[in-house]
Amino acid sequence: MPRISYFLVTHGSRNPSAAEFLHNLINLAKAKSENLVGGGLLEGHELTLSQQLVNFANSAKSQVCDQILVIPIFLLAGVHVCEDLPKEVKIAQETYGSQLEIKIANHFGTYPIIPSLLKSKFPKKSTARILLAHGSRRPETRQYLEKLAQALESIPAYWSIAPSLQTQIEALVSQGHSNITVLPYFLSSGGIMEAIATITSNYEIPIQLLELPFAPQAIVEIVINHIEFYENHQVQPRRIAR
Repeated sequence: MPRISYFLVTHGSRNPSAAEFLHNLINLAKAKSENLVGGGLLEGHELTLSQQLVNFANSAKSQVCDQILVIPIFLLAGVHVCEDLPKEVKIAQETYGSQLEIKIANHFGTYPIIPSLLKSKFPKKSTARILLAHGSRRPETRQYLEKLAQALESIPAYWSIAPSLQTQIEALVSQGHSNITVLPYFLSSGGIMEAIATITSNYEIPIQLLELPFAPQAIVEIVINHIEFYENHQVQPRRIAR
């Protein structure tokens, strides 16, 4: 059985908090897993993701690992997950050829436990619900978010595309709702939570803005439990074509 190492990938940005978020995840994962753990940023790093991955692969090989499982810590199957990440992983794989196998696990947002965890975040009392996500111009991603929102008995709103949070709040108000709850579907806040709070505070009716649904500790526990479950049941992640 191959000895596997884990390589967590997050979005990244020029904001130092993005690197801190990744480093926190890596440290938490190291404490929970016996496997070698590293990580990389898609954006905001001086090295490309493929270069970060190659550097980690050098360490993995020195510790007799023969497979790297790239774990995308992303909620949505946008351009980063579907195009940018596979491209960078393929470049890294070409560096090693058959000496080291690099696979990509399904991204975090696909894990079966996610919908029930999100539903538990909403208050049990009757209130109009909005699921606020970053958004994507990929039709299949929007369809997924619409189905997820429906399963949560909520309506979707997006930060980067229409319909916006303001549009959806105003739609609910026009329907006679006087109590609205907003669940931000993001992994880390940056400055976005402050901006969302500013929007929700501009309305006369009470709008409850919930906290981010996944703390770093919870993210790591979900990821490790999910990956190890599928490893034990011999379900293979998808492999990048060479």
